Amino acid sequence: MMSVGFARSYFATFGVALAGFLAGVVGCSNDTSVAGNSAETGSPELASIEGRLYLGEGVASMARVSIVPKDFNVFDDSVGIFGETDERGSYRLTGVAAGTYSLEAVAVSGERLLVQDVVVSDHDSVVIQDDTLKVPGYAMLKSEMADGAEGVITAVGTTIYREVSVSGGMILVDSLPAGELDLRLSLGGNVELYKNLKVTPQDTAKVGFDAEPVATVDTVVMRFVAPLAAPKGSVDSLMGFVSDIPLALRLTPENCNFDTLAGMDGRWEVRRINAGGAASKKLPITSGYFDSLAQEAVFWVNVDSLNLEDSLELVFNNALTSGFALDVFPTNRAYNMVWHFDDGIAPITDWAEKQNFPGTAFKVSLVDGVVGSGVKMSATSALVADHSAEADSSLHGDLVFGTEDVFSFSLWIRLDNLGEEQLIFEKAGEYELRYVPDSGFVVNFYHLASGVVSDDVADTASYKLSWTSGSEGLKAASWVYVAFSKLSMDGLGNGNSCLFVNSSKVEKPVLSDWEGVRGEAADFRIGGFAGAIDEVFVGGSYRENSWTYMTYLNQKPSDYWPVLVAKF
Repeated sequence: MMSVGFARSYFATFGVALAGFLAGVVGCSNDTSVAGNSAETGSPELASIEGRLYLGEGVASMARVSIVPKDFNVFDDSVGIFGETDERGSYRLTGVAAGTYSLEAVAVSGERLLVQDVVVSDHDSVVIQDDTLKVPGYAMLKSEMADGAEGVITAVGTTIYREVSVSGGMILVDSLPAGELDLRLSLGGNVELYKNLKVTPQDTAKVGFDAEPVATVDTVVMRFVAPLAAPKGSVDSLMGFVSDIPLALRLTPENCNFDTLAGMDGRWEVRRINAGGAASKKLPITSGYFDSLAQEAVFWVNVDSLNLEDSLELVFNNALTSGFALDVFPTNRAYNMVWHFDDGIAPITDWAEKQNFPGTAFKVSLVDGVVGSGVKMSATSALVADHSAEADSSLHGDLVFGTEDVFSFSLWIRLDNLGEEQLIFEKAGEYELRYVPDSGFVVNFYHLASGVVSDDVADTASYKLSWTSGSEGLKAASWVYVAFSKLSMDGLGNGNSCLFVNSSKVEKPVLSDWEGVRGEAADFRIGGFAGAIDEVFVGGSYRENSWTYMTYLNQKPSDYWPVLVAKF
């Protein structure tokens, strides 16, 4: 799989992945988005890289060490494996998949090391020759751009990223490790490559060398447009205006020449275009995945105001560096947990802004989902949202919701059979989603009597609120969209709420007695059925019916809306 541009935006890539390396991590740890995971990939052949680092006449303790794939660039979503040397200057990075890597190290005092072309074989233990961290060097690159022009330098196959500007027809690139580097300069709409530049340790008062680019990359701009007009057959009640909605935009062989994009980096941007042709500001965008071999890609974009007379314009430009620190699933909009499963299941990535709830998977595997990857489940499988048992105010949003709370969820589910009752997800004693034969999908909220008297009314009765979809039109082994949204409820079930199953909805719950027994706080848990699941959203918000219905239209596995068309 090859990622083009950025995959989790500049904030997620540079601000999280790279910062993990530059800021340091205590001890050694693994990131399976690069290394893979033997339990999930089916390949137990993981290796390790180890060595010892020196600094001056002693060892380099507490130096930060990282390995990244040979073709790594800081705008990709591939995160390296990183760690720290001990008091003897030794390090050991484990869980490394077979491949070719670059190893970087940085001392607390700023000395650096770069070892390139580190080859790792299956279940091999690679010992790198003891090496010494050295004072960084500097490069002075010639430029014909006007003074003050700003751009970005990256070193191919490393985490090195520098914001630079032109002064006196030259560009100074500081703090480079000794060795040969390929530098990539993005400046003024052009991309230039400086190949095999030899950097030697330098005093800070000196520069390393003058260099001229050996290659200029042709600027490639690709445009796609997605009309937002409601698709044929939409319900008459579909409103023409919706705000703050994340939409999946799909690239396919029908609308995109993937061969042109192969091996190319750049920036993806999205704007909303109104009927008069005026463009909005850049909208938050992130790449769900980009597979040049399978020729398919998905971008998620948060549309601030979605009018059905507008269009979305997706633009790729290889002359621009990637990224802006905007989030598609902001926590302040009550995206508490978002699971796409496109980053795998070891662990499950939480795509919500705060990333408070990564998931732990048990006895599951990846399958084709409705948008990208989904998860195959059996009756004994489980997906558990980490540290979700109790409310935590420090998380700025949790998964604890009662009958009095605003709450919403949506997901896609494919049940292998419809002949028996099955639990889809639950937070035990609080809320749950079940499938019940002849009743369809059922959402239950449990209220435990507090005994407190408020406004002269004593809360002495426990009860259950239930929303039931009915089973009409449901088929085994077919993807079904289930979404639910509610404002606070009183003891009679009064309050705005809606359960959607595909495009059908149930608005009124049924109130019934409940024995009121609740044990210790439980985690949010998906499991108890055989089939598959995808696109799980949980949040503390109320979603209007049009918002929910348009999300259904957008995420459908076929005949989805909107459809991107190449624009020339």
